[in-house]
Amino acid sequence: CPRMTTVSSSLPKPQFRDADETSITLNWPATTTGPGQCLFLQYKEHPKPWEEANRVEVDVNAGTASVEIVDLNPGTPYFVRLALQKADGATEYGPEIVFDTKPINCGPKKRCIIM
Repeated sequence: CPRMTTVSSSLPKPQFRDADETSITLNWPATTTGPGQCLFLQYKEHPKPWEEANRVEVDVNAGTASVEIVDLNPGTPYFVRLALQKADGATEYGPEIVFDTKPINCGPKKRCIIM
């Protein structure tokens, strides 16, 4: 479903479940959609604008209320929100929340290469 710009806040806020250096797993209360609607999760690196956000489609038919976002940068804050595109093309956006990926473990037993 394409991106649109109508805003509302009836969707739940994603909650933190787990994170490592390059991924974040989020969950939220079950959300249902109607015919012709599409639920997706948007995420963006701070301080990029929402217009440059990435998205992960959510299959509500599978009862999914959880998403793992992968291929992220270590030690980086990411803003996340749920979005629902309605059959009429309008999109509702839920409240945003920020999460950080874990920094690379550079302890004395591991060797770190920073590029």
